[in-house]
Amino acid sequence: MELETNNNAYKLPDEVLRSAIKPGNVSHTLGFTYADLGPRSPPINPTSEYYVYFHLTEIEKLSDGKKRKVNITLNSQSVLSKPLVLDYLKPVTLNFKTKGDVWFNISATSDSDAPPILNAFEIHKLITPVVSPTDD
Repeated sequence: MELETNNNAYKLPDEVLRSAIKPGNVSHTLGFTYADLGPRSPPINPTSEYYVYFHLTEIEKLSDGKKRKVNITLNSQSVLSKPLVLDYLKPVTLNFKTKGDVWFNISATSDSDAPPILNAFEIHKLITPVVSPTDD
């Protein structure tokens, strides 16, 4: 898996950056499985590559010295070399490439002062062009 971070280079709408989902307390995780999207979604191809983008922004003004620290696992693999510490209203996008199924968990670290948070995520399937024979 590859990692890329940036500070809102994706120009996410303010509505996305100012809203988020989070569990009720620091000990609960946020999770997603591609199957959660339901039967209308195209099936996952176990041999295909996917890009998964996580958009995170701290939207709560935590009291002085308090920090939200999160870890992310994608398909059972920890994808961060160290926990991500979110700063107030500073967007971060993480980009990972994976193969096969797509499911993830976002959890707070044991020393986090707030539960995990997620503003948005995207899943994109890598489609390679079909090479068709041509006549000379």
